[in-house]
Amino acid sequence: MAAAVVAFLALALLARPGGGGGLDAQVHAWVGGHRSGALTTFFTGYTGLGQWLVLAAAALVAVAALAASARRREAAFLLIAMVAELLLNLALKSAFARARPPLAGALVHAGGYAFPSGHAMASATFALALAVIAWPTRWRVPAALLAAAFALLMGASRIYLGVHWLTDVLAGWAMAVAVVSGTELGLEIHEDARRPAPQGGGGVSGASA
Repeated sequence: MAAAVVAFLALALLARPGGGGGLDAQVHAWVGGHRSGALTTFFTGYTGLGQWLVLAAAALVAVAALAASARRREAAFLLIAMVAELLLNLALKSAFARARPPLAGALVHAGGYAFPSGHAMASATFALALAVIAWPTRWRVPAALLAAAFALLMGASRIYLGVHWLTDVLAGWAMAVAVVSGTELGLEIHEDARRPAPQGGGGVSGASA
């Protein structure tokens, strides 16, 4: 979590005007010059999966399934992570108030501020949380691969479609890692606090006996 926060802060510095030496603009221009009809069709459709309402619906289905399977801890973990992601993303967007790339180069409409990318952050949070839930099972490898592919393609779609800078997407991924790891840490601290304290007298009496 700490590493993810540090990475986010570094990206925030790069996202400042002139902070990245023009890297965002260079990537934006390069992508704009290497578009194709097939990729445009794919990414235009794919990016819709990253809308928060779509991910929220998918998360609620997953939460309900976990709760029905008596996996309430995992259900709470996913629900808290998704809610925390939404609130944090809105707060960060308002705090940085970064403008999106020029509308002339955008292939889809996107409103609001750019940093960090909401699609990248929400999709990565959802995918990473599911991968964490699946990690103790035999499905850990396919779950991790699918999660990585889903999040990476979502971030790529936002850059390709011209509605986010590179650092917006990277910052979204970094904060997703921070949210998921922070949620897990918070649950562990809560569980430790509720766990009954060990009885200190038993060991002494046993030793004296």
